[in-house]
Amino acid sequence: MFAVKLNHHTFRTNSTGPLSSTPPVGIGCLKAAGNYLLINNIGRNLEIALPRNKELASIACYSRSTFSDDQEAIDFDLDMHALIYNPAWKRLLTLNHNGRIRMFNTENLIAKEPQANIFSSGDGDRPGACLNLEPEAEFLWKSDVEHSLLIGNCLVSSSPLGYRSCDPAEPGLLVSRPIEISANSNLKSACQLEHHLEMSQLGSISALAIDGRQQRLALASDEYVYLFNWRLAADGSLALNGPLWPTRVPFRTTFLAFGKGETLVAGGYQLGLKENELDPSSLTGGGYALINTTDGVIRYQASFKPNLAWGTSAQCLTLSKDADFLLGVDRHAGLYGWSLASGAFETLFESAEKSERSLGIAHLAWLGDRLYCGFNRDGNRLHVYEFAKTEEQRKRPLCRL
Repeated sequence: MFAVKLNHHTFRTNSTGPLSSTPPVGIGCLKAAGNYLLINNIGRNLEIALPRNKELASIACYSRSTFSDDQEAIDFDLDMHALIYNPAWKRLLTLNHNGRIRMFNTENLIAKEPQANIFSSGDGDRPGACLNLEPEAEFLWKSDVEHSLLIGNCLVSSSPLGYRSCDPAEPGLLVSRPIEISANSNLKSACQLEHHLEMSQLGSISALAIDGRQQRLALASDEYVYLFNWRLAADGSLALNGPLWPTRVPFRTTFLAFGKGETLVAGGYQLGLKENELDPSSLTGGGYALINTTDGVIRYQASFKPNLAWGTSAQCLTLSKDADFLLGVDRHAGLYGWSLASGAFETLFESAEKSERSLGIAHLAWLGDRLYCGFNRDGNRLHVYEFAKTEEQRKRPLCRL
C-alpha cells in the first residue's frame, strides 16, 4: 500500500512553565502553520517551534497563566482546546479549557520565512533563548468546547461539554459574531465574544470540518453526520443552510475531513462509551465511513482493528496529504493506514513500547512529509513519522495538504 520506508524518532518540546517543579504532563493541541509547529505543552506553555533534521528549535513561547501557584488551575489555563492560525490576519488564536481566547500577533514569526541559526534547541532541559509571546487581546468564550474553526471572521465551536467547567453542558453549535481585529487589539481586559447557538435540536456536536472551496460545513452529533452550506453576509456574519442530509454511522464521530471528489470521511469510537478522564483507554473500537457529499449515502465503511488513541478532544486520525489514505495512531505510538480506494489495512509502524503504559490521547499534525504526534500522557516527547521516498517517488508528493 505505502511504497515508502517509514522512519520514527522523537523530539523534546519546551517544558518551561509557570510551575516547572513537576515532570511535564504531555502534549495537547498540535497544529502546523507555515513552516512551524504550534504545540501546547499542557500546563506549561504554548510553543512555536521550527523542526530541523535532528532537533526541534523552540522560537517563541507563551508560558504565563492567570493563576500563579495552583498547578491544577494552571493546567486548565494552559490546556489549549484549539490553536487557529489565520494567515490573512497574521494572528494566532488559542482557546483554553476555561473558554479564554488569547490572540497573538505573529506577523514577525509565522508570517515570515525562518532564518537559519538564530534559534536554539527546544529541549525540555535546555529551553533555549526563545522569544516570549504576549497576547494583544483576550476574549471570553464558552468553556470546555473541544472543536473549533474559523469561517470568515466568525468562530464556530462544537457543544460545551461541561467537564470541570463554569459553563454547563449545552447542545448545539456555537457561532460568534465577526471578530474585528483592529477594534480588539491591545484591549486592557478580556471582552465577551458575542455568539449565538444554532442547531440545538441536533444534540451535542462532536466533530466539525469545513470545505472552504464549496462553502460547506460538516458536523456530527453522536452517530449522525450532517452537511450544511454556508455563506457570509455583507456584515461578515455567518449563515447556515441545511442540513442537506443526515447520515447515520455505526460509531460516535469525532473526526471529519473532506476527501477527494465528493467524499466526506467520518471516523469515531464505539457508540455508548463515555470518556473516563482517569482511564485514557476507556474509549475503544469504532470505525470509519466514506460518505457521498451529494446525497449522504455511505460508499464504504469498516471497523478499526487496532484500538486507537481516542479522546473527545483528540485527533488520532488524519488523511494522508494526497487524501488516498486514512492514518491513525494507537496509545503506544503505533501508526496504521487504511486505503480509501480499496479498504486495505496496513501496519506502518509498530512501537516497541506496546506492552508498556498507555501514552494517552493523541493529536496529529502534518508538516511537509512528516507526520507529528503528541500524547497527553507522554511528557514533552513529540513523535515524528518520516516517510523516506525513492528518487522517483520524490517527484510526486506522497501526501498533500
